[in-house]
Amino acid sequence: MSFHQSVVWVSQEKAHVMHLDPSSPTAKTMVIQSQHQLDRLAHKKHATGGRLHHEAEQFYEQVSLALWGTSEVLVVGPDTAKDELVDHIRRCNMPLAERILHVEARTRHTDQELMEFAQEFFRNDDREVVQQNDFG
Repeated sequence: MSFHQSVVWVSQEKAHVMHLDPSSPTAKTMVIQSQHQLDRLAHKKHATGGRLHHEAEQFYEQVSLALWGTSEVLVVGPDTAKDELVDHIRRCNMPLAERILHVEARTRHTDQELMEFAQEFFRNDDREVVQQNDFG
């Protein structure tokens, strides 16, 4: 199934992927749990020459697969996980990376608040589209 617009809120522990339907007041939400807390793996990143640990890469791959078929993506989150997700997508799925419109630091709110934020973002015709080389 393909979706026009999706938002992903990602942290070290989990990701909430919401597929928005302009004709519906609700969104299809998928929660992906990290196998390991990524903040514990962050220190290993330095020991492996800056590469993420295998479990982190698997987590980010699951999130990117959940975005399959989306034509516009908004990525938000409170910490470095959002940037690591975008880096993973850039390395492994350039067509998806080109559909990421914006990356923003945001604390976690309810799914309803996240959906309303994303709907407002996508509804805003004057938004500045962030090109793939501009974030990260």
